[in-house]
Amino acid sequence: MKDQQAKDLHICLLIRILIRILFDIIEVNMVATSILDNMVSVTSLNHGGASKALSQVGDDRPVIVLKNNRPSAVIITPDDYRRLTQAEENFALYREAMERLRNDDGTRLTDADVFGENYHPIDDGFEPEFE
Repeated sequence: MKDQQAKDLHICLLIRILIRILFDIIEVNMVATSILDNMVSVTSLNHGGASKALSQVGDDRPVIVLKNNRPSAVIITPDDYRRLTQAEENFALYREAMERLRNDDGTRLTDADVFGENYHPIDDGFEPEFE
């Protein structure tokens, strides 16, 4: 029974991670339509256009820097950077969880198995946050 509950919990966590990844992908795809409006050439940056280009950058509004008519860099806000790196981390966690499920042999460990019989956790009042 405990094994099934643990497996159900793992599956619920995987589903939550997958949903978050999908929302992140949807948000990124919604931005794609406005990208053409926010392109700037390296030449214009070199000739005083850097301030204008930076003023165009906003949440969900990256500026694409072109060199020889090809994208060479993307300027994004710190919030967008954090969101994208969080999505990348979520996807890595999802892949790791899927790998663990694929290789799951059904073995479950108790606190005593992991920490030893004489282990007593310290109650420091810390409550972890879960998304």
